Amino acid sequence: MEFRGCGGPYEDLDGFMNRPAQLAENLLESGITAMKIWPFDPAAAETRGQYITTPQMKKR
Repeated sequence: MEFRGCGGPYEDLDGFMNRPAQLAENLLESGITAMKIWPFDPAAAETRGQYITTPQMKKR
């Protein structure tokens, strides 16, 4: 899943999915010392958010 160039409210999602280290550094530079994430959207989308299977997680 790729969100590059989307900007707006999904800018951090793009950073998390594609450049997590850079996102963490940017947040630290802004004075933010914690980050809550939900890395399961790509797997959950396959089942409309109903469940996530072990094979789905292993292929990520």
